[in-house]
Amino acid sequence: MAKLFKLGSVEAIDVKPENGSTFTLQELYKIVDCSMVEFLYIDGYIMIIDEEGKLNNKSVNDVATYHYRKHSKNHDYVVGNALVCDRSEIN
Repeated sequence: MAKLFKLGSVEAIDVKPENGSTFTLQELYKIVDCSMVEFLYIDGYIMIIDEEGKLNNKSVNDVATYHYRKHSKNHDYVVGNALVCDRSEIN
């Protein structure tokens, strides 16, 4: 089951694909609230974020940033909503 780290929230929200198995690109746009997604690969999972979030001055998502830094060697930060799911959940 995927976890959504909504901007401003301290707890992740469980999210399921509409078809029960894999997220479509349109679902990802809606969930992350963007028009272009970026995939960050971490520890067998994928974090889906807004590709243009920093360009559009979205706020830093502290919880998603914490999880990203904890599971990768990158020290970048995440802005906007972030969805973390298993690779098998992406269509």
